[in-house]
Amino acid sequence: MGRTLKLSQFLLAFIIYAPTLVIIPQIAVYVLISIIGLVYLFQDLKTRVIEKNDLLLFLIFLISLPIFFLGEDYKTDFVSKSVNDYIPYLFFLITTVFFAKRVNPETLKIILIFIVIESIVGIIEFLIGKPYLISPGLSRGENSFGETNFLYYDRVYGLSTVVSVFAQKVFTGILLVYFLKIKKYKIPLILTLLFAVLVSFNRTAIVAIVIFYGILFLISLKKLNSKKILLISLGLTILIFLVYQYFNVILYQFNRGQGDVDLSGREMVFPEFFKFISNHLIYGNYCHKLWIFINGAIYHAHNSYLQTFANNGIFLGSLIFVYLFKLLNKNNIRFLFPILMYSTFQYGILWGVSYLDILFFSFIYISRNRYLNDSNL
Repeated sequence: MGRTLKLSQFLLAFIIYAPTLVIIPQIAVYVLISIIGLVYLFQDLKTRVIEKNDLLLFLIFLISLPIFFLGEDYKTDFVSKSVNDYIPYLFFLITTVFFAKRVNPETLKIILIFIVIESIVGIIEFLIGKPYLISPGLSRGENSFGETNFLYYDRVYGLSTVVSVFAQKVFTGILLVYFLKIKKYKIPLILTLLFAVLVSFNRTAIVAIVIFYGILFLISLKKLNSKKILLISLGLTILIFLVYQYFNVILYQFNRGQGDVDLSGREMVFPEFFKFISNHLIYGNYCHKLWIFINGAIYHAHNSYLQTFANNGIFLGSLIFVYLFKLLNKNNIRFLFPILMYSTFQYGILWGVSYLDILFFSFIYISRNRYLNDSNL
């Protein structure tokens, strides 16, 4: 029985992690996750364990259906080569929620092991000067590895399809270490993950991690004795001194040597999505995912909030965020807030089915089951 349970948890963890890997057909696995989530949904309907928040999610989906199908001729039609072009992506959000409800701490521990393994691969890639060991088949961009002194251009892929996905997993790995209350080998784990996020050099992930540690610090202030306060004060003094001493170097790296703040094209993308939202306030893109052509390339919003309002309009988009924020509480906010901040400069949550969506909702439901409490970090 125990061996069967461990195998099922391993398979569940692998299904969650697999679509982020370069050699796995992403769409096929995400469809499988949706089918599993749909089975779980029917099980909950049969046993009548549907919650009020679930009812709000169903209501949002039902409202989206006529908008999706009647708006087929009116949507902004950029082909994204996604199953979401034919099935409302809010359906995939529902199946993701019910899939995530079945994820338990043991499953997350296996995912953490996968992240650590991939982090070690990423560190090896950086040390040997190769951006990837398994080619993602994608362009590296403006510069080759080692051609400049900017970490941004020496980023590594780990085993992921793109650098940002690798960085996203490392970021969630750090959250998982604390969420799962890992004690054994905690310091080596954290150092490995921090090194991995550095060599991935995803600036949004780095900022989100800083925000997370800031939250942990503020929470810990309630329980500190005078000796710990002294040690933390000393550590902060050293940190502030180092940041001050190397501020220009840090800024130089973050901005890739540019004089102004470098947003990697978001300064073009954000205004286009704002413009679309203002011109399509009521229905957005008729509950279809919006992709916009800019300078000959297709872009999503690089922001979950802009993307959601552009897809669904202001009313339905607002209902989606009401649903999300009703799920936040004092036990999960320390883990969810960094993800919400991450999603302001990345299309993080609310893809429909995605690795980060599954982790996001898993944090919610595991913490609601009192796996965590305020007395533990």
